Amino acid sequence: LHNTNNHSFLLLYYRNSWYNAFMLVLLHIMIAVGSVLYATLLLLKPSVKSFGLAYGLVGLTLLSGSYLVWLEPAYMVSACASGLLYLGIVSVLIAAARHRRANRVSLI
Repeated sequence: LHNTNNHSFLLLYYRNSWYNAFMLVLLHIMIAVGSVLYATLLLLKPSVKSFGLAYGLVGLTLLSGSYLVWLEPAYMVSACASGLLYLGIVSVLIAAARHRRANRVSLI
């Protein structure tokens, strides 16, 4: 006789594994988009306390992206290209916000 319980368990495991990976990718994208939006807001209205959150969001994005590359090394080239583009955009936004904040403080 064929035991179907083991197969249904494996199917459930693979289904949950796919679901977990999908949720991690979704969380990663939400953090990345949120950090770009937050860095843009920071550029418009820079404050000293806000920079810590911006750096934290960038760190979370890099951490989750590194974990995703570790899970699926086949996507490493496209992930690294996207990650470098993201890091460049957010770095420019944060640097511009810091420069704008420094100019505002020096005028006071």
